[in-house]
Amino acid sequence: MGAPFLFRVKRDRIAVMFINFTLEVPVRPESVPVVQAHARTLAQQAGFSGKRLDGIELVCEEAFVLILDRAEGGPASRVRIESTLTPLSLEIRFDDREIPPLDTDTASSEELGGLGQRLIRAMADRAVWQPLGRGGNRLQLSFDRPVADIVETEGAAALQQFDEQAPLAPEQDYVIRRAGEPGDWPRIARAMYRTYGFSYPVDDFYVPERIRELNEAGYVMSVVAVTLAGEVVGHYALDVKSFGRLGTGECATGELGKAVVDPAHRGRSLMERMRGFTEQQAAESGLLA
Repeated sequence: MGAPFLFRVKRDRIAVMFINFTLEVPVRPESVPVVQAHARTLAQQAGFSGKRLDGIELVCEEAFVLILDRAEGGPASRVRIESTLTPLSLEIRFDDREIPPLDTDTASSEELGGLGQRLIRAMADRAVWQPLGRGGNRLQLSFDRPVADIVETEGAAALQQFDEQAPLAPEQDYVIRRAGEPGDWPRIARAMYRTYGFSYPVDDFYVPERIRELNEAGYVMSVVAVTLAGEVVGHYALDVKSFGRLGTGECATGELGKAVVDPAHRGRSLMERMRGFTEQQAAESGLLA
């Protein structure tokens, strides 16, 4: 029998909807089934199933085999597989210290070229090769989590766009508040769809589950204008996804946007009221700009 070797796995829950996993295995053929099982478990945790689940397992197997192919046959080094499950995606990073590949541009981080094979490029939503200098080599894979947009969940017939010439609704009172009550997320997605059709450039705001997860994870703070009957007629957001997460001390800057007001309720300062409320919430969260 060959020399014994050790597998080390660590799971670290660091915040709501954010889970980190780390697997370290030796660069040996015996590690392949462990990598396969690890990838499959991660994909199941992320909600993947069927052919997509099988595909993620195959991609990770191929990524490890590519490292095996570059191993020089000496004492087995180790591969560190770090994975992060976020509200939107499953991110898997393979870090190795084998000889760098010849068929990849190692001068900069580029979309995966010959290294990844067609299988990786076809199955991963994003695949990037990154040289780490004396730190070795990294292959970073990203798989978008499965979700259904508002058209799939409610049907296009129920989602006619707003009539820009719609008569004004009766004068009434509105509540401006942070989103988070039951039913807010599909109502926000409906408002985005009915205002913009599918022309708005941020896919996440057509998907109720993603809006919820982004808010709960601290990437976005949604503010809504609501009638006393509970209808969401306006939305405004503070977006910090590019900078960090709210409430963690990781960011000092946010971006305002994703603003809509139902045409039947325009001219009543709802946009200004939502913006003012959002800026107040941002300041109370510790943001500086």
